[in-house]
Amino acid sequence: MKRLWKQNWFFQKLLQDATSNVIVNEVFTHLSYVSRMRFLNNIIYYTTDEVKADELFDLVLSKYGPKTADQMLAACSLKKIKEIINVRNIKFDNRKLLYLHKYKKNYVEELRKVNKWGKVFDFYDFNAKALGVLGGSDFDLFFSIFEQNDCPRVGKRLTRRILKARREFVLSNASDVHKMLHRRTLLKELKLDFKKFFFHTWPTSFKDFHIYSCFRSMKYYPKGKYLDLLQEGLQEVYGKTISNHPELISDELLEYTSDIEKRRALLEIKMKYNQNEYTLPQYYGTEESIPILKKKLILLMELELEKIFSRL
Repeated sequence: MKRLWKQNWFFQKLLQDATSNVIVNEVFTHLSYVSRMRFLNNIIYYTTDEVKADELFDLVLSKYGPKTADQMLAACSLKKIKEIINVRNIKFDNRKLLYLHKYKKNYVEELRKVNKWGKVFDFYDFNAKALGVLGGSDFDLFFSIFEQNDCPRVGKRLTRRILKARREFVLSNASDVHKMLHRRTLLKELKLDFKKFFFHTWPTSFKDFHIYSCFRSMKYYPKGKYLDLLQEGLQEVYGKTISNHPELISDELLEYTSDIEKRRALLEIKMKYNQNEYTLPQYYGTEESIPILKKKLILLMELELEKIFSRL
């Protein structure tokens, strides 16, 4: 008999032929705790008869308690699942989520409406197979899971799967999804579409645009091309140019602009904007930076002399 208890077909036949009362009061008495839990945990694969599953659940609950009965709740009817969720905390693991999504998708949709949505499923591993399947087949559900549970970014493999299945969705909803996908993998996989994706992460209003947020997203983009990418985005998204907005010329942008002529042009724009604040000799060539440094030294010496004379 013990060999039969390890066979899936035996349990399928048992559920088909025996009553729930016989299973709980006669068969279960001969099963070890491990075999009993294995049966209940895998019952979703043994039967689709929800009426029988509900009956079996009630009998197991009465005899063995909620901890044991809850193992088979995913096999029950939606009415039974909601009934139990309303009286105690229930968490379906990722394996049960995968089952429900595949065979009872409407149940998952209904459970999304439950106030305890964030607690109904146990997202113990955000790169698990279940979420990987959702990321490739049901991105709306996948996105809502991450949004409502404040999840960390997904890994490289799942990012590739999502891009393969929902590339256009990712591109058009970049402002939302870029926070959850693996950045380096995005850059590598999007290739020529990276610009389109990147520009879609920008705010709709120019007044909300922040240059430092851009640099975080451009981390894996070739630094020497930052200026060209930024200028293209400003023109395409806002109809603006960097020459009319010198406040966008930050130290980082100057540092990453390796082309001397382009850097000099940026410095000239910045100097016109505020000559007193922005001399930045470190970004000029040697011939231009030395006179600036000399001028600064002279000014510092004059200030020190003024302080000394004021004390006399």
